[in-house]
Amino acid sequence: MKNIIIKVKEIDNSSKIISKLKANKKKLDKFFNIELPLPLLIILQNRQQINSVWNRKLEVWSVAWAWRGSCIFILSPKAYLKENSSRTELQYRKILCHEHVHLYLQSFKIDHLPRWLVEGIPTYLAGQKHRKPTLEEVFSVIKQSNNKPELIYIVGLYWVEKLIRKFGKKKLLILLSNLKSCRNEKQFTDIFYQIYKIKYTKKDFRRLLDGK
Repeated sequence: MKNIIIKVKEIDNSSKIISKLKANKKKLDKFFNIELPLPLLIILQNRQQINSVWNRKLEVWSVAWAWRGSCIFILSPKAYLKENSSRTELQYRKILCHEHVHLYLQSFKIDHLPRWLVEGIPTYLAGQKHRKPTLEEVFSVIKQSNNKPELIYIVGLYWVEKLIRKFGKKKLLILLSNLKSCRNEKQFTDIFYQIYKIKYTKKDFRRLLDGK
């Protein structure tokens, strides 16, 4: 991403966005049991500004991202709704929360975190809904490098819900804390087993799926 300065204009709804950001912070401070400062919010006015920041054309679904643990870039509500008539203000608020969660995950300074957790945790905490994955998709987490981008959110949400429902959020936070020393996939699977007693195999994930 280019190091450029975006001139942010005052927009309608800006006070609503900040209020939502503060509400998210209160909720996420409590969930993660840490307190982070309110992030810098950079509101982009149009699709051209998004592409300019990245110096390339992004997919139309890409409207926000967390950056360097302290900043959220997001398309303005007006531009977000104008791009697609099927979009809603509720979806926008959930996207804002999703990116806010990424800042909390970044605060753990984990070098190696599988993408199904990177996206599954924010999707879960933002209350974003996805279709139920197929059985084949459910087990795609085991092949960490083979996950298709569009499945990351679907499968990530599915397994994060399963882990929290069965083991509670405390173990998830213990996992994140222990992963600070994680440098590769092998170390991740070892730490994951230490916390959950689940081997990173289809057999053990199947047992979790069956509630055993």
